[in-house]
Amino acid sequence: MSINLKKEQKFNFNLVKSELINNVFMGIGWDPANEDDDVDLDASCVLLDTENEVIEVIDFGNLTSEDEAVEHLGDNLTGDGDGDDEVINVNLNELSEDVQSLVFTITSYSGQSFEEINNCVARLVNADSGVEMCKYELNAIGDHTAVIMCRLSRQNGGWEFKALGIGTEGESADDLTDEIQALN
Repeated sequence: MSINLKKEQKFNFNLVKSELINNVFMGIGWDPANEDDDVDLDASCVLLDTENEVIEVIDFGNLTSEDEAVEHLGDNLTGDGDGDDEVINVNLNELSEDVQSLVFTITSYSGQSFEEINNCVARLVNADSGVEMCKYELNAIGDHTAVIMCRLSRQNGGWEFKALGIGTEGESADDLTDEIQALN
């Protein structure tokens, strides 16, 4: 059963070893507000260490992390189609111990603001079972070109997913790293 999160809400998993989840994916979906428009949004994942320093950025230009635990499955240039438009896989077992958190972003490569976007959602899915664990539907559509959607962090031997929904400006995740590093 999936949990619908609101901004700033958290979801914890892998705290009980008998229910260990090894592989997850973040599915990001959106639709153009005007059906005739193509909207090129880009999902990215920023890997951070315990000091909130950027280790690596996974996006359409760097599809796989150095440890091969994080993999972007490719760029959707239009937002067409149902379901997830872009997917980022994470193998939690293979993830470097240096990685404390993963921050998922969506940026408008084509420059449209999120006022021109409908149905923007981030879904955390157990990749082994295909079961959606939680999702965050972005309600704060506004005159910004990027959103820091959510964070997946190590917490007490498990993992915590936190819905963020922070509207900001940027064409790529690299433009957002200072703001991401300032997050608590």
